Amino acid sequence: MVSDSLRSAIRDYIEANRLRLVSELQDFLRQKSISTENVGMDECARFLKWTSI
Repeated sequence: MVSDSLRSAIRDYIEANRLRLVSELQDFLRQKSISTENVGMDECARFLKWTSI
């Protein structure tokens, strides 16, 4: 179970970074990626690696 203080810290982080997080999510959703055809897989992997830093 998540403690109240951790939940509060997570909520504060999300609120403080909301615009950037939404922007990164929108960028991710725009990435063309069709795994069955191996289309955009490298680009998608690079994007995920970049955003995890």
